Amino acid sequence: MLSMKQRSKKAQKKSNTAIKIILIIVFVLAAAVFCVAGYKLLSAMNKYDEAKDAYEDIRSNFYDASSTKRPSSKEKESESETLDPDDLDDGFVWDFSKLLEINPEGVGYIRMRGGGDNIIDFPIVQGTDNAYYLDHMFDGTVNNAGAIFMDCYARDGFDSRYCIIYGHNMKSGSRMFSCLKNYKDPEYFAAHPEIDIYAGEKHYVYKVFAQFQTTTDSFVYANIYPDDETLLSMIWQGLESSAIDAGIPWEYFSADSHVITLSTCTDQYDSHLRDVVMLVRDREVVSK
Repeated sequence: MLSMKQRSKKAQKKSNTAIKIILIIVFVLAAAVFCVAGYKLLSAMNKYDEAKDAYEDIRSNFYDASSTKRPSSKEKESESETLDPDDLDDGFVWDFSKLLEINPEGVGYIRMRGGGDNIIDFPIVQGTDNAYYLDHMFDGTVNNAGAIFMDCYARDGFDSRYCIIYGHNMKSGSRMFSCLKNYKDPEYFAAHPEIDIYAGEKHYVYKVFAQFQTTTDSFVYANIYPDDETLLSMIWQGLESSAIDAGIPWEYFSADSHVITLSTCTDQYDSHLRDVVMLVRDREVVSK
């Protein structure tokens, strides 16, 4: 018969063995979780890189330097003599038909002026709903980077007096609309005060006039078909809400203004918060 001391030692040994087994199980489970998380992270990063490469391919089709569709400088020389230099194309050549070959739902292209890293430079698509292009790229490939897309209810496209364009706030890869939050920095705004919109064969320059954080029930989402009074009210609210002073006087705006809101999720990943930048059409550009 075992003594009390021997029984205690045996119980202690069993307890130590059980603890070791539990620790091994915990370690194995933690290693498994780490491996799965690492695999998912690597897979996501690969997807983002795929999106980046895919959009670079699309750009190479859009930036068609060999296109003869746009008039040469010489052909436009006599006409351009009477035009302000700011109204002239800078030599960038686009071929909208090539975008439509990739996706017939393409409606245009958005390109931020000023250059540098992490700027907007993407085709724009408009689907039959506002969900499909959240996880499908412009070419239809399934990818969480999604696409830059116009609100499906903007029935007149860029001819609408007001429309919303959506894009993800990506940390890597294509990045999409992640730079919108940067507009709250006056220096960033000063470097990128204008954005080019290519709509079919038209080329427009839009001025940034407001940047702010808002919620999904904000005035910018409330009325996709504003009447004169409502549009002016939206512009005023945008100016009042803005984190920056764009230096554009109220007299610059009118009921005939064409306004676009660029919208993306915030870094807080709150489902109700959005970073938005509001643009107003300043001029149409002609080729040199």
